[in-house]
Amino acid sequence: MLKALHRYNLEFFKDAISVIKKHDAWLYIAWVDIKLRYKRTALGPFWMVVVSFISIFCIAGLGSLLFSIKLAEYFPYVACGMVTWSLISALITESCMLYINQQWLIKNIKTSLLNFCFRLFVKNLIIFAHALVVVFCVLFCLGIDFKVTLLLLPLTVIIYMVNAVSIAVCLGFFATRFRDVPQVVQALINILAFMTPIMWKPRMLKEYAYLADLNPLTHYVAIFREPLLGVYPSSLTWSCVIVFTLINLFLTILVYGKYKKQLVFWL
Repeated sequence: MLKALHRYNLEFFKDAISVIKKHDAWLYIAWVDIKLRYKRTALGPFWMVVVSFISIFCIAGLGSLLFSIKLAEYFPYVACGMVTWSLISALITESCMLYINQQWLIKNIKTSLLNFCFRLFVKNLIIFAHALVVVFCVLFCLGIDFKVTLLLLPLTVIIYMVNAVSIAVCLGFFATRFRDVPQVVQALINILAFMTPIMWKPRMLKEYAYLADLNPLTHYVAIFREPLLGVYPSSLTWSCVIVFTLINLFLTILVYGKYKKQLVFWL
């Protein structure tokens, strides 16, 4: 078992380093994906800015009335949370169809399967960057100062990348083998959208506030939202994120090493 794990570990990191060194291909293809998605549209990717602003404004306005919270306090919280959740949910749901949608390439061209994972992350990161314009406009208009906590964001992006690649490999493989997985994941994401503190704050649960910490996605949202709001994420948040990231990476190494040669037969 240890020898197999060592071999899987070497194979995964060897492929990952090779893909990162040849980053020009998946960076370019990710950009082409964005261009094709918004081809012949007037605003192009900035449609995401418009849609995000309308959604955030409506939900924040309604939420401030329902929860009796000042809009100036609630608006930035919801804006940062919703934009971050859009990235996380897109990475998870699109991972399910990652290899199924690219089966022609996988069957006919010899390429590392990790290429598709990095491409997926970069594509959604570009979309996220456009939506992030809304967040900075909201923070600027409400007079919220940009603080030194913003320096944590590059670290957050790296953590997101590691988790995105890990999730893409695991979900991509299992969804290819078991075609019910995409439907299950989509249903779970819809439920988790309400169970994760995006439009509500943990303190609203009062004595049950600890339940929010049991949801790993709470901490993944927090490491991006809180630096934007000028707050340092708690040690509990960082600990949970690091532990879950290491677990994701470990499972990915096992799945990738054991099943990468079988994937083509599942397509």
